[in-house]
Amino acid sequence: MSFHNILRKFVTPFTFNYSRTRHLCNALTTGKDIKQPDILMNMFKQASSTKYVLDTVNQHERVMNAKHIMQALRSLFVLQKEGRSELSTNTLINSKDFNRLCRKLKSLAGVIDIHETLEALKIVTYVGVPKDSTIVQVLLQLIRQNVNELSLSNIIFLEFLLGNYTNVPLADALKIALPIVFEIQLPVKMHRESISSLREYLFYASRNKLSQKTLDLILSSMLNCKETSDAKTAKSIVWSLTDLPPSSGFEALLKKNIDTLLVNIDELSYEDLETVLSKLSSAYRREYPFFKNKVFCDAVVGHIIDQDVGYAAAIRILRKLDRLDVINRYLIDYITKKIEEDTSLCEANNLFSIYVLTKYLSKTDYRPANWNYIEELIENLTTPKRSTLNWLKFAAALCYLRIFNEEILIKSFEENVEAKVNKRHSHIYLFMVIYHSLKLYKPQLLRVIPRNLRAKDLIQYLTIPEEFPLKSALYNAFGGEKYVKSGLFSKEGIFIDHVIIFRKGGYPVSTNFKSTFIEELDVAPDNQIALILCFPPELYTEEGHLKMGPSLCIKVLEDLGYVTVPVCWSNWNELADYEKIPYLVQNIKNKLGNEMMLENSVA
Repeated sequence: MSFHNILRKFVTPFTFNYSRTRHLCNALTTGKDIKQPDILMNMFKQASSTKYVLDTVNQHERVMNAKHIMQALRSLFVLQKEGRSELSTNTLINSKDFNRLCRKLKSLAGVIDIHETLEALKIVTYVGVPKDSTIVQVLLQLIRQNVNELSLSNIIFLEFLLGNYTNVPLADALKIALPIVFEIQLPVKMHRESISSLREYLFYASRNKLSQKTLDLILSSMLNCKETSDAKTAKSIVWSLTDLPPSSGFEALLKKNIDTLLVNIDELSYEDLETVLSKLSSAYRREYPFFKNKVFCDAVVGHIIDQDVGYAAAIRILRKLDRLDVINRYLIDYITKKIEEDTSLCEANNLFSIYVLTKYLSKTDYRPANWNYIEELIENLTTPKRSTLNWLKFAAALCYLRIFNEEILIKSFEENVEAKVNKRHSHIYLFMVIYHSLKLYKPQLLRVIPRNLRAKDLIQYLTIPEEFPLKSALYNAFGGEKYVKSGLFSKEGIFIDHVIIFRKGGYPVSTNFKSTFIEELDVAPDNQIALILCFPPELYTEEGHLKMGPSLCIKVLEDLGYVTVPVCWSNWNELADYEKIPYLVQNIKNKLGNEMMLENSVA
């Protein structure tokens, strides 16, 4: 089916007498009635006012050909765009002479090529000609009939223009057809050696749902293109890649263009850098780690510190790094120094920035040199009566840092927080951080927690792992399921991967324990209970230490008298198979403080 037929499915063609139009155009463009065509063209080109252009149209309408019409429109466009027009847009489009110009354009539409038609549509769109006007409909109809003649760059620009024409049948039909035309013409018409053209194709792909084959063609052409990208081109490519659904196929091209941005970072404005980080952070996923580029993030921080962009701008960058899980000590130092220089930055009207800072600091062990001073300011922070801040998350971040602001804690448990905590796993996690922190370090503030919100009752909403990666190795080491219990809980709301009971002498004890909670284990007074906790790598800081959440869990369990054995799953998984069991046994032995008997002896 041709594209004309595709378009006819969506819209009834706008009709007018083309034969009559072409006859009239031929008569007007012979040159017999135009005595001074070059002078008339120059009059339009050199026009310095909108009124002059319109007066010239009024005086010479009968002898104007298609080229004069287009030049008159171009002059009006330039004057309006540059702000040199003495007429408002509304006055212009309602003037008799402008309407006369549009009627003339309509009469000569049959002899205007597709490029001039597109340019005419751009001009009438910019000056604000109503989308239901005859001239707009004529231009859209001409484009519809010649859609196959559009270049790839024409298609991209036309789609941009059509964004101004909502609920216009001809425009809606073109919006559907253009991606199809683009995909068919791309292999034939694409400029493979022009990085700027390839950049435009990728941009178009990021705005339209194209086939994977088409996207792969664009990506491979960009990787193979020998032309060097400048900062502007590299920035556009990175933006487009982050606007597409993420794919592992983006990694090489993304790295190539981020490297270009690194080399040319001085050519980028703060706004450009912030937008790049924002887009990278939005695209970043655990399964697509290449969207996080720590070298680039560090370079951005160095650049903005050199430029001394100020507190607010630095906080915005910090927020992007937080999403990317990139810790930069220099940015922390810069921001806290700004607070020290101006303590009003740590007041109620700047509460959101303090929230961003504390949330970021909760991910790292690093504390700036002036931390004690900053900590005191945050402890005494007052809160506004109204705020859209996530108080539960803010309170948890402060608890991570062992800062207990009673006012913020009270707010975190307002607004029906019980219902929120019961419904979302992330809220349960935040509650547990607050609860465990208060229990350990500030028990006098446990009163702020609603009585009907108990850690024991929340475990039913926790997500339980489907697999236990350490189970097989522990079974082999200690004698199987009779000795190793998996998937239990503490009544303090803590999930326990594995539990092993040892009697005096280091012998594992067989048990038929069926309960959910470790507190209900019935063990002899001289027995030791070892809790093996398997933590994924994201629960460790950049420095390799456990983050505060799991650290609090361990501290609570140890205060209850249990032996805890934390295991980083990624470190264990990287070991050779013959090393895995000895690694676990040695860790457990170190924690128990005695020799263990591994002959599967039964108590």
